Amino acid sequence: MWAPVLNNLVIMAVGGMFLWAAGPGSEPPVPDAQLTLLGAGTASGMALQALVLFVALRRSGYRWRPRIDLRGSGLGEALRTAGWMMLYTLLTQAGLWITTNIANAANVAGIEQGRDVGAGITAYNLAYQLFQLPYAIIAVSLITVLLPRMSAHAEDRDWAAVRSDFSRTLRISSFVLVPLSFAIAMYAVPLSVLAFARGSISVADATNIGQILAVMALGLVPFTVFQLMLRVYFALGDTRTPAIIAVANLAVHSALALTSYLLLPPDRVVVGVAAGFMFSFVTGLTVAGNVLSRRLGGLDGRHAVGTLLRLHVAAVPSIAAGLGVLWIFDTYVGPGLVGYVGAPAVGCLLGALLFLGAARLLRVPELTSPRN
Repeated sequence: MWAPVLNNLVIMAVGGMFLWAAGPGSEPPVPDAQLTLLGAGTASGMALQALVLFVALRRSGYRWRPRIDLRGSGLGEALRTAGWMMLYTLLTQAGLWITTNIANAANVAGIEQGRDVGAGITAYNLAYQLFQLPYAIIAVSLITVLLPRMSAHAEDRDWAAVRSDFSRTLRISSFVLVPLSFAIAMYAVPLSVLAFARGSISVADATNIGQILAVMALGLVPFTVFQLMLRVYFALGDTRTPAIIAVANLAVHSALALTSYLLLPPDRVVVGVAAGFMFSFVTGLTVAGNVLSRRLGGLDGRHAVGTLLRLHVAAVPSIAAGLGVLWIFDTYVGPGLVGYVGAPAVGCLLGALLFLGAARLLRVPELTSPRN
């Protein structure tokens, strides 16, 4: 689990070197030498991550011995699995293609109307990077531990253990992600201004990024639940069903993206596209959950849904307090570094205390014993 951290440290170091080499006030085009630095630095981070994993494998006693013959190697099954995963990847890329083209079309429409859209595909991509951060830190770390164990239980056809693994991971990750999703949604604008409002990105552009991020943040929990369900399918050795479900996701995403383009003003189209993208995961987890429930004899739904409902109720006082803090800073402090830093810091601290108190009153079991 720590290997990606090392990769991230290398990437951050390369980013710092790039900024140092470019210097202040640099403008496109980026020189070839600096592009090479970014590319080679990124590749070196991934290579170092692989090396760390290889050392860990060696210490565990694993020894790689290449074989010339392919009989009994499982290559045929791997190719069939990879084929469906390739389809899934292509469908994911098709969704990105749709988002990109609709965002660009909205920009063109805004220019024709004499309006500065400021919320194109670049804003969408930057918001998506921030949206992915809590999922990558929390859920992916748990998934890294979950998948091998769940695969072993699936191999033994121990469906009760598979259900337990899925439910436990969903509830533990949701305990953090539910309040965090609301916090990100409330403070998306000041966070985006802090992160991006410099250089060629104005405060207005960063505000647009924050609005997109706020919509995405509200879909953080459905997105995570859907990703967890995909890992259950992978543990079962099934990549075909996720690929078919991805068709439904793409259909919902496409329909809502087109609706946003036709009905919303150009400067709000990308926000609508982001909302449609998040809603597609609600559709996906509904379909995936129903299919998995039939295969596994249930998904511990009563326990998991009960925990999710209590977590959302426990977040209500934090949301009220967070909105109050945001109003106070907007009214009495105004825009500026103090407000952009102070509102999220005070709001999140107060919100965390209220959430923990409410979770204790509601007897959320993950508060006292993550092993439940």
